[in-house]
Amino acid sequence: MSDSIHWFVVACPSDEQAHARGRALLNWLIERKIVAAQLCPRTGLYLPGDEAQGYDSRIEYCGVQLVRERTVFHAGDSGLDGLACPSCQQVSAAEEIAWDDAVGNWFAGQDDARLTCPLCRQASRLHDWQFLPMPWAFGNLGVGFCNWWPDQALSQALLAELGAGARQVSQHM
Repeated sequence: MSDSIHWFVVACPSDEQAHARGRALLNWLIERKIVAAQLCPRTGLYLPGDEAQGYDSRIEYCGVQLVRERTVFHAGDSGLDGLACPSCQQVSAAEEIAWDDAVGNWFAGQDDARLTCPLCRQASRLHDWQFLPMPWAFGNLGVGFCNWWPDQALSQALLAELGAGARQVSQHM
C-alpha cells in the first residue's frame, strides 16, 4: 500500500524560529483536539485527536508529522514534468532548466536561490516557480497529515495560522 502526506509548509528565517513556531502550531492542533498530545511510539506520529476528521482509523501509519529543518517538500511519486516561470507563466520541461542546481543551492542555505527562465530570461526565486504537475515547497517548518485528508476548513485554518508564504503540497509515496 502507498502512503499520502498532505503538507502545510512555511519558510522561517531561522531554525530557532522554526522550532518555536512548530511548538506553537503543535499546541494549536492539540488545543483544538485535532491531534493527541503524545507521539505514537510505533510510528512517531501525533495521532488524530477527538475532533479530528478525514482520516481512516484502520490505517496504522496515520497521524501528523512535524518537520522543523530545511526540507524540500515535493510531490513524491507524482514526479516532475515541468516548471512554470513566475514572470511569463510559460512552462518549461524539467530537463530544459537547471532546477536541480537551484534546489541544491537552496538546500545548502541560499534562501534566495534563483532559476532563469529559458524563454523570457528572467531570473526568479526558486520559491516563486510552480513545479508541475503538483506543487513543491521549500521550507524549514512543515506539518504533514499522513494518510489523513484534511477538509477545506482545516486546510484554510492551517494556512492562515502559518501565515504569509505558506504552501500546501500533496506527496504520494
